[in-house]
Amino acid sequence: MAIEGPTYVLITGIRTARSSTALDALQTSPFAKSVVTFKPDVTSADSTSTLLHDVETLLSKEGGHLAFLVNNAGMGYSMLALHLDDDRITQVFETNTFAVMRICRTFAPLMSTSGHGGTIVPYVFGSAYNASKAALHAYSDTLRLELAPFGVAVAVVVACTGGVRSNISAKPRCIPATESLYPKAVRDAFAGHRYSQAGGVSPERYAESLVKKLLRRGGRGPRSRWIWEGGKAGTVWLLDTFFPRTVMDAIFSRMYGLSKMERL
Repeated sequence: MAIEGPTYVLITGIRTARSSTALDALQTSPFAKSVVTFKPDVTSADSTSTLLHDVETLLSKEGGHLAFLVNNAGMGYSMLALHLDDDRITQVFETNTFAVMRICRTFAPLMSTSGHGGTIVPYVFGSAYNASKAALHAYSDTLRLELAPFGVAVAVVVACTGGVRSNISAKPRCIPATESLYPKAVRDAFAGHRYSQAGGVSPERYAESLVKKLLRRGGRGPRSRWIWEGGKAGTVWLLDTFFPRTVMDAIFSRMYGLSKMERL
């Protein structure tokens, strides 16, 4: 039975604690009349509960349904594994992993009533960040099976190295020589670490391509559990699928100075 009424997409992470630029731009865009904004803290259980109440109120008022949940909120953290900060590690997991689990758990009942939907979960020097995303991938794979009986599709979006141009790595980083076991060649590579932007596509192009893939098969998305998207995604998929892991290891080792260290 088709569900009548407007279809809503809930997207987290449009506004950050430091900047509302993207949200402000959205509110002055041609889509402004179709956008309803909330200001939750996704790392807070109380704030997430308030968001659920606000969304339920909106759906009840408009007679609509929640069709897609996009977990876009997240934070990056680029640092050599031996120099990780405990507080930053906690922040990364709170935002990238635990908050997504909470959001999915909170809004899954609303999505199951719609009969369809997608839960989207949006590098060397990124051990803490990678660990948080690896946990999220494992969680999403299980969630995909558990929500399938309710008609809710779960897709993991793999935005590969060089994926999308953004400011996630814009802040300068450096490691004092006195605090590191790594030689100058590796520290210099880390300080100049901007690879995620070098081959990135524009956010607009990324979003357009991603939405097309998610809307396949009547909104159930692609059959594959992972969606590879972003600049160089095809190359990374090819290397990961058909070549031994040593090939990828060698590429990254050369890119970030680790191969030079091996010869020192």
